[in-house]
Amino acid sequence: MRDRIKADRFAITMGPGRLGTFEESAGAWHETPTQVEQGLEWGRKKAIVLVRIRQLMHNALTPHQFRYLELYYFRGLSHRQIGILMGVNASTACRTVRRAVKRLKKAIAECPEDLAGIIAGGRADATE
Repeated sequence: MRDRIKADRFAITMGPGRLGTFEESAGAWHETPTQVEQGLEWGRKKAIVLVRIRQLMHNALTPHQFRYLELYYFRGLSHRQIGILMGVNASTACRTVRRAVKRLKKAIAECPEDLAGIIAGGRADATE
């Protein structure tokens, strides 16, 4: 069980019995048209940022670092799983990911677009 993908740790089982306990107007099942539009706009911004970050990853990172970041963040593998897959220790995988993130942050800081501002803008209703 220790080798589960990180995304599985946050899975919530929703059966028919549990769905009946929610009222449509109270909670996650109801959004106003304004909230829907804000969510769609946030999704569009997020897609732009992710494409740009992928480009920066290709330009700023070595192929080795790119692969480790891809496995860790986009595929959801743990450091241990990456180590097994790549034939290295988990500590080496962790160190490679950490160095790649540091290098990517530097590339983002030097980027002419304000990716951090777009990300920080986020959804307007995220704090409500």
